[in-house]
Amino acid sequence: MKEVKGMVISDGVTYTGEVMSDGYQDVPHGMGMMKYTDHNELGRFQDGELNGVAYINYHEYMYVGMAKDGGINGWGLKAERGGFTFGIFEDSKIKVNLTPLAGILWSKAMEEAGNFNRSATYVRKNGEIFVGAPQYMLYGEFGFHFLGNGEVFVGRKEFDEKGLTGKFLHFDSEYNITKGEYKDGELVREIDDSEFVSACEVFVNHKYMDFDINMNYNPDNFLFGEKKLLHVVEAGKTPTNIILKANIGRVIGNKFECPGWINEDTVWFMFPNDDEYLEDRLMDIANGDNPWMPDFSEYSVEFYNDFREANNDHQVVYKHISCYDEDADYELDVFDYEFSAGDDEEADGYSMNGGNALALIPNFSYKQSQLSDQWRNNGWYYTYPSIRDYVESLAEGDDVENFFGWLFDDARFNNKTIWSLPMEYEEAYHKFLNLFPDL
Repeated sequence: MKEVKGMVISDGVTYTGEVMSDGYQDVPHGMGMMKYTDHNELGRFQDGELNGVAYINYHEYMYVGMAKDGGINGWGLKAERGGFTFGIFEDSKIKVNLTPLAGILWSKAMEEAGNFNRSATYVRKNGEIFVGAPQYMLYGEFGFHFLGNGEVFVGRKEFDEKGLTGKFLHFDSEYNITKGEYKDGELVREIDDSEFVSACEVFVNHKYMDFDINMNYNPDNFLFGEKKLLHVVEAGKTPTNIILKANIGRVIGNKFECPGWINEDTVWFMFPNDDEYLEDRLMDIANGDNPWMPDFSEYSVEFYNDFREANNDHQVVYKHISCYDEDADYELDVFDYEFSAGDDEEADGYSMNGGNALALIPNFSYKQSQLSDQWRNNGWYYTYPSIRDYVESLAEGDDVENFFGWLFDDARFNNKTIWSLPMEYEEAYHKFLNLFPDL
């Protein structure tokens, strides 16, 4: 391993830092900086590509976090003039937004950095990127420490300590969050809000330090990529959005069980209210008696410091990509009820037995999953913009074969068209189709 300075990569692109020879030429590999015409990339390179802890500066804004596949993935932050976002990123887009919980600490770090009139971002050869107030005679470092393994420590580092020793909020690689006292990066003991706030010399109302939200922060388990059946228990409109409140249920045999009332586990979903077609689809979902299976990969999660909901210190809202705006101010409590979820006849859930049309489709939930997987994994999204469009093409196209025989597990319906089905089976198909909303 050797180091170079100003090595020309291509026209207008140079590299300074550690390199490794591939037998023909030197390739960026290790800590270094790539200068482009419109931005700089500092951090850990692997085989010529930024892959690891990274600081990407576009001058108007910057990213700090773990770079992978050309974007920030995992714990990260985006900062620009007048704005700051912290949380879990996916392809440089915020996926789980914890800014309301960490924002006061960011303000403190920038205030201290401003007092020293120094740059607030430092890239170190040990694989750490530090954002905050620099170390001086009477001060430890206060700010955000991004480590090469994807972890983040936020707090004040004790003076003259080489390792991460002090009292920190620790965001680990498994997406757990711990308030604790650390020695050389290892947890010595967990601490309470008062001790953490005192160590950071920052005033924070304790309720804003409650990171103990009853959810798993790991994106793999944060409902993303998973198939969850939900039931909408309340729906309404704010001046800017449509909001659905839903509970997660389960299917046992042919029965869908789900709480029919708002509780501490109720999940909020937010959509724009300026699309009449979308509103009609949401009304169908809210007033329908079928479970709803949203595609969680199309949502970002916002955490709000909202203390109006009983038993819920922080409001968690899934915001559909069609209305996601980092700078928007969303009102969650101004409901103009233009539509509402259907009334529950059973307090413990909706029956899928008896007269429900979906009972005619054996294993309807599994078949729904099969079609969803085909649409995603076989590239049909290039041809059909939604799963619903794909299913309609299989059932109602000119060259349909055996779809309804497969759907109903009944060979009598092979090569049937939708209009030739018995009425109750046609109704069952439309109920099934409504499980694939265009959102």
